[in-house]
Amino acid sequence: MGIPSSLYQHWTGQARGIWHRRLVVANQTLKGIWSNKWIRHLCLGAWVLCLAQSALLFGVGQLLVKESAIYSLVNQLDNQPRAIVSGLVSWILERPDLSVSSTYGLSFYYFTRWFQPLALVIVTLTIPTLISQDLSSRAIIIYRSKALGHRDYLIGKFMAIFGLLSFVWLLPAIHAWLLGCLLSPSWSFLWHARQALMQSVGFVVASMAFLSLLALGVSALSKREKATTIIWLVLWLVGHFLAKSQGEQYPWMAYLSLTHILDQWAICLFNPATHVSQLMENLPLLESFSSLTERWLRLPSANGMASLIAAGFMAGLSLITLKGKVKPE
Repeated sequence: MGIPSSLYQHWTGQARGIWHRRLVVANQTLKGIWSNKWIRHLCLGAWVLCLAQSALLFGVGQLLVKESAIYSLVNQLDNQPRAIVSGLVSWILERPDLSVSSTYGLSFYYFTRWFQPLALVIVTLTIPTLISQDLSSRAIIIYRSKALGHRDYLIGKFMAIFGLLSFVWLLPAIHAWLLGCLLSPSWSFLWHARQALMQSVGFVVASMAFLSLLALGVSALSKREKATTIIWLVLWLVGHFLAKSQGEQYPWMAYLSLTHILDQWAICLFNPATHVSQLMENLPLLESFSSLTERWLRLPSANGMASLIAAGFMAGLSLITLKGKVKPE
């Protein structure tokens, strides 16, 4: 006897694509990460740094406003600092295309690099929540039962860690640049400082993608959460120690360090030596501040190709690990 056709009803729900399922994985991962109070504290610290950078850029802009409190404060300084500030103001007024570009470029070179240790600490705290917990609890089987492929699972996890790093690194950099330009006395700052924004976005996005992929690979190495955290700390801290202690004698060992690779990218993209040379050329009085100028003149040169090869090798190992550990059931 056939089933009466009256029992069949047309489905009226909303069809959702594969990206919705990937977002579910990312959302669940972010919920687990956000439950850690230290993560929330570090996110707050990132936005405090953003406000500090915005205040610095606002102060540079206020040097051009004679009625501002900062301009009055500068006039109360000693002769030498006041002369340097006056030279900077004159340079900004005469050549805003070069002065604003160099000032913003050098400030964002240091600003974006301030977030490197912060981002590495955040990754350290999120390593267990990425894949290790799912391996130990076999939650991957549940994900697979929802018509979700292992690639989609990994994309969702990557979106989670990349999104978190964007919130504490990329967005503060963009916000600081935008706020500094909008609070400047001239709208031309938006145009003259555009190169600093593009350099910041390029460096931060590349760094976040590299760290996110590496974090997924380390998190997939073991089911034990503490073990993956220790592996990440060894990769970060031991590599940094080898780069500092043996990098001069054995240059290839410097590329075992995550921080060294990221520093090389920052130097290649921002080219701080050019900005420093322009500052020194237009503000000769800076030479009297020996501690500051010596640090700037000692800015290292970068080997972009070697850093890309090292990063590609590490990323390749991460992909091999993910392919072997996160298998379809």
